[in-house]
Order: sequence, then C-alpha cells, then structure tokens
Amino acid sequence: MMTRKRMGSATAAIFVLMAGADLPGMATAQDIPSAAASASGSDDAYRYIDDADGLLDAMGTSPPDQGFRFDGIDCWAWAMADGSTILAEPLGDDYRYYVFAPGDDYPFFVGDRTYAYGFEGRTLAAVYGDNGDLVDPSDDIVDGAAWLSERGFGMKRAMQIMGQAASTADTTARAALMERAAVLRHRARVFASIVAVLLILTIMAMAAGHYV
Repeated sequence: MMTRKRMGSATAAIFVLMAGADLPGMATAQDIPSAAASASGSDDAYRYIDDADGLLDAMGTSPPDQGFRFDGIDCWAWAMADGSTILAEPLGDDYRYYVFAPGDDYPFFVGDRTYAYGFEGRTLAAVYGDNGDLVDPSDDIVDGAAWLSERGFGMKRAMQIMGQAASTADTTARAALMERAAVLRHRARVFASIVAVLLILTIMAMAAGHYV
C-alpha cells in the first residue's frame, strides 16, 4: 500500500487520466477549499486513495476484462486478482474510475480529474483534491459524492447483468454447437454403415458373377 509520501506516481496518474464532469449539485473547483484536513485521523482517511492507488498500479495498461453499456455509454471493467473490481467511465478524452472491494456493490473509491472520493459503505469518508491532499467538502461536494456512489452501484449492476447475459448466450451457443456436432457424428456413422453395406453387396455381386 502506498503511503501519503509516496503518492506521486499512481495518484498523480489518477488525476491526469480521470475526467472532471459536471455533475448535478457539484461545485466548481474554485469554490472548494484546498486546505488539507487536520493531521488527526488523516492517515486513516488516506487509506481509500492508497488502496485505489495500489489496484490501479496493478491494473497498469492491461486491457479490460469486459466492456458494457451504462446510461448510453461504453464502459470498461477489470476483474483484479484479489476479487476487487475497477470500472472506467469515459468522459470526453478522459476517464472516471470506480473501485470496488471484493464482493461490494458500492465503490470505496471514485476519482475524476477534479476530485477523488473515499467511501465507507455508502457514506462519504474522505475527499481529495487534484494534488491528492484531503479537502473539507462542501454540501455540494457531499451531494455530488452521493450521486457518484449510486452511479457506481448502477454501473456495477449493469456490468454484472451484461456479463450474465453474455455467459448465458455463450452457454446456449455451446449447447447448440454440441448438439450440431452430435447430429453430424450420427450422420457420419449412418453414412459409414451404408457405405459398408454397399461394399459388401458389391463384393457379393462380383463374386456371384465370377462363378456364373
């Protein structure tokens, strides 16, 4: 896990790659205080972005495991070795990432170019500015974070439904292919039997003609 002192590589990349979208009720960057939170409890507050940092580092430039549609947008999903899930939502030329702990329906981290958010369940636990420092959230940011948490839930549900549909379609296609193969094997056996009978009859006819 990366510490706050080491959050220069992957965390910086998060804010470079993630997009800042205009969300309902969210304040603009200049409206948000940039002062970091007090030192008390701050190390624990950084664990959300630290954990997301580690997973995004592990993801690196690997291709996504699944593509899916959500809200009319082509999104991407990565299934990590530890059971975590990363979803990416394109926003213009950039992306917003949603990071889920194994088995969770709601993200513990959401990040875009302007802000990143840490969640404890569905509750906002930390907000980070574009430099990775903690900031004191306004009411608008809290509302926007709640909107993103619910959006993350909807995105993961859409990913799961599409994955299940693809799995069902794949199972159906495989079953149809196996059935077709069985029919072809049966026809081949019948054809071989007919050929064998015809061969025997030909040999018998030739033998009968020889003795005539």
